[in-house]
Amino acid sequence: EIIARYNFEEACFLIFFQLFERVGLYWQVGAVFPAQEHFVTNLFRQKLIAATDKLNIPATNKPGILFFLPENELHEMSLLFYSFLARKNGFNSFYLGQSVPFNDLVKISSQKEVDFVFTAFVNSILKEDLEDYLVQLKEVFPKQKIFITGHQVQEHSPKLPRNVKTIKDYQEFKKYLG
Repeated sequence: EIIARYNFEEACFLIFFQLFERVGLYWQVGAVFPAQEHFVTNLFRQKLIAATDKLNIPATNKPGILFFLPENELHEMSLLFYSFLARKNGFNSFYLGQSVPFNDLVKISSQKEVDFVFTAFVNSILKEDLEDYLVQLKEVFPKQKIFITGHQVQEHSPKLPRNVKTIKDYQEFKKYLG
């Protein structure tokens, strides 16, 4: 009903992501247990993947965007949504998913040419570790613009290498897809 009332993009931003914030809070205070959170998350994940598949947009000459989450990062809802937006706007999306080892990124950088890289930091990480990771990522992808998002980015406001850009929300990202 929600998706029928709003377009998919608005439903995600206005309703579903707000729901996930609340579920996360409820989980932290013990009002819901992990299996309940996983159930709700996976229902939405299925809808998001199905919506991305329904786009049925053929490959274009638009740039490619590599989407991934760092090792031990499992919170992929925002990453899936940003990948959906990229595909909706005709970009070639290369979605690697959760917990990608850094050495795999090094290998991929030499095998797959992309114009942009997109990742998110939700799990707790020290500011210094986040900044070190971003420097290493810049070294692997020196010519690409790297987009980062997530709670840890907002919390730490890390010093950013020259080719790294913080994305606050999906509307800001859409400007880059323009």
